[in-house]
Amino acid sequence: MDEYKEIGMDFKILNDFMTHLTVKVGKYGKLKYGDKLSKELDTINQIRSDLEEKMFKEYPKDANTKVFYGEGPDITNLLEEYYEIPNE
Repeated sequence: MDEYKEIGMDFKILNDFMTHLTVKVGKYGKLKYGDKLSKELDTINQIRSDLEEKMFKEYPKDANTKVFYGEGPDITNLLEEYYEIPNE
């Protein structure tokens, strides 16, 4: 399980970097290359998804989606800026 956690962290870093690079390259009129990077990112994300599925099969009690994808962002503050959220 520890190896999956390490691999998951590497994939999170790689995904963030590749996403940044794809947007940056596409932004400067290099759309052809941005599209190619985007396709490579799709391949990387498919591998990540496949490994996550394997992890769930090998470690059903310990596995969770946070290993490969992290925690979802807390958007409460962002929502409060745009919507009135009643206090409960």
